[in-house]
Amino acid sequence: MFVCLLLSFDSDSKGGLNGWSGGGGLSSIIGGGGGGGNKHALIDELTYDTKFNKHDLAKLYSHFQKVSSGGRLNRKQFEHGLKTIGQTDKVMIDQLFTAFDHDKDGSIDFREFACGLSVMHTGSMEERLEMAFKAYDLDGNGVIDHNELFSILKASFKTKGFDQPDEMIKSLVAECFAKADLNKDGGLDLEEFKSAVLQHQIVVQSFWKSSL
Repeated sequence: MFVCLLLSFDSDSKGGLNGWSGGGGLSSIIGGGGGGGNKHALIDELTYDTKFNKHDLAKLYSHFQKVSSGGRLNRKQFEHGLKTIGQTDKVMIDQLFTAFDHDKDGSIDFREFACGLSVMHTGSMEERLEMAFKAYDLDGNGVIDHNELFSILKASFKTKGFDQPDEMIKSLVAECFAKADLNKDGGLDLEEFKSAVLQHQIVVQSFWKSSL
C-alpha cells in the first residue's frame, strides 16, 4: 500500500507568468523585498537561478514591494494572499510556506519566493521532488520522521473529508517506513524520499497538475 500525501496548489504549466504577475493570482500574495541588495542585480541573478525572464521578474518584484512588510513575507501574509485566490486549507498553506522558506527563518524573501514559484511553475522532476521534500520536512532538519509523516497524512485525510483513527494512520506510517527507510535510522532523507516516490510507495499529489 502506498501513502498518499496531498499538497494542493495548481500552477500553470505554460510559459510565462500569465495572471500571476499583475492584478491577481499569486502576484497578490508576494510580500518581501528580495533579501536586500540592489533590485537590478537581484533580478539579473534570478534570471539564472529561475526559469523567469527579466520582464516577469520585474513585475513580480514590483508587486512584491507593494505588499511587503520589512522586505519579507510572513506566514500570516502568505496565508491571507492564498485565501484571496481561493486556497483556504491552512494545512496546505503551511506546507507551501514551509517549502518556500528555504532558510527556515519563518519568513519568505523575494529570492525564496521567485525560486519556489519557478520550481512549481516549470521545475524538473528532481526540483519538484526536492520542493515536496522540503514541504513535508516540517522542522527543516533534512529528515522526514514518523511524527511529520503522521501529521501530514492525517491532514491529507482531513482535506479529503475522511476522519481516520490515529491508530490506522500510525499503521500506514509504519508500513511506509518499513519500505522506504532503507538505512533503518527512523527517518526519510531526501534520497530515500525520492526513491519512495519514484517507486510509488509515496504518492505526492497536487503539488503541481500531475501526480509524481
